[in-house]
Amino acid sequence: MKRSSGGFFWFTGLLLTLVLAQGAAQSQEPAEDQGEPYDRVYVSRDLRDFSRALYDPEGSDFSIDPQGRYLIMGTVSTVTVIDPAPESYYTEVEIIQAERMPDNELERFDGIIAVFDSRFMDLIPQRAPMNPGPELIVPNRKGLFLVEYYGPYEMGGGVLIPVFVLLEYQGL
Repeated sequence: MKRSSGGFFWFTGLLLTLVLAQGAAQSQEPAEDQGEPYDRVYVSRDLRDFSRALYDPEGSDFSIDPQGRYLIMGTVSTVTVIDPAPESYYTEVEIIQAERMPDNELERFDGIIAVFDSRFMDLIPQRAPMNPGPELIVPNRKGLFLVEYYGPYEMGGGVLIPVFVLLEYQGL
């Protein structure tokens, strides 16, 4: 049976893309200028990076660009539709990420995404359907969020959570 080399090239291309993306994420260089509104997009960040930068800006290897736009992957924890009217639409989406620590404990990182754009109304149902499509923003759904950093939110006990504004979304 003859093997095709197409799979090898596909895998090599994927690996090269991942290596380049990781290098760009670590360098924190803005993506190539594509004009508004995405002229300051950073490749990818974890909520862990934002959390560490909020608590220890000098000790963190990541500094938050106040005008920066970031690609963040996370799992939707809660969705709260605050104002469903199209002219004043406002929804808060809480996303989470977890990381296993050396002592086998899980450390949870949270973020809040504010949604002001009514074009997302169809993606955020006021009540979660029984079988939501992959494009919907509903609890327990992983997604890729293109966001703009808004600022920190202080919860009780001095806990700081990064807040973002949603620009684009892709369900995973």
